[in-house]
Amino acid sequence: ADADADADAAKKKVEEDHAKSSSLLLASHGAQAFIDNVLDLGQLVPESTHVSSKSPQRFFRYSGSFHRGSSSSLPTMTQEMLAPHGDFALLTMLPVSAVSGIEVFDTDADQWFRPELLAAQHHSQQQQEQHGVEAEEIPWYCRYVVAMAGDLMQIVSGNKIHTGIHRVLSPPPNATRYSCPLMLRGKEMEILNVTRYLGPDDKDNDVLRHVNGMKMVDIHKAMLHKDGKVYFGNSNN
Repeated sequence: ADADADADAAKKKVEEDHAKSSSLLLASHGAQAFIDNVLDLGQLVPESTHVSSKSPQRFFRYSGSFHRGSSSSLPTMTQEMLAPHGDFALLTMLPVSAVSGIEVFDTDADQWFRPELLAAQHHSQQQQEQHGVEAEEIPWYCRYVVAMAGDLMQIVSGNKIHTGIHRVLSPPPNATRYSCPLMLRGKEMEILNVTRYLGPDDKDNDVLRHVNGMKMVDIHKAMLHKDGKVYFGNSNN
């Protein structure tokens, strides 16, 4: 009897492992299809189509000597140059600047924090632990990138991964901050097939059920934010 029980348990474990492996393989294939078909990776297109990439890399220059709408020509470090917002992207990748300015909201701590200052502190700590190394050929800030989830990430995760709400504050007086974010977005006319790309297990999620079969551009237009989540129409979930 014990031998039969052990055999049944072993058989059950093999079946569970097989089901798990199949699920992971399906998820892997779906993720690759999502990358290939939905994400705009900036592939070259014929000039005749007049199609441009929807995943832009932008260049910003923020000056600490002027702040639009301010009565002072020397802004303080608390003045917003770019209001709090999230990006309609899967990911926003932001090379760290030598002059800090971006702030990301930490919902758990209910406060803003500066990833660029954290990067500077981390590099300084590394230098101290190495007891002072020779001058580096690569500037310290070129070693760090800020990665933030966007609205598209929040949608495809069914509200499990939230958008990184961020803002930009003025640099110090007489300082200049350069920023060059890359936003990885979806192709506007591509249709989001939830079952194909994300798997059948997500079909009952309220957000994913709503966006299933919609074009990316229509998802962007219809999306609303409420209490840190995304929803559509009259949905409260």
